[in-house]
Amino acid sequence: MLEAKSDKFWTLVDKNAEIRQIGTGYAFTEGPVCSRRGFVLFSDIPNQKIMKWERGQMSVFRENSNKANGLTFDHQGRLLAAEG
Repeated sequence: MLEAKSDKFWTLVDKNAEIRQIGTGYAFTEGPVCSRRGFVLFSDIPNQKIMKWERGQMSVFRENSNKANGLTFDHQGRLLAAEG
């Protein structure tokens, strides 16, 4: 069951959405960002990787990420990462 502190949340997420785990074995994840092209990126900071989840498949998007954490895309679709 999902709980929200604001009703604005439900404008983004269906109240009946299924929550499921998409991966394991990460040390400390951060910075999930959704691409306009339909994939999700997130950082695994201690393992220095940016992971990509697309169409039910997980892959390494970038290795040796310099401990990237927060992620976002600029207006041209380029990935920006806060690095450690």
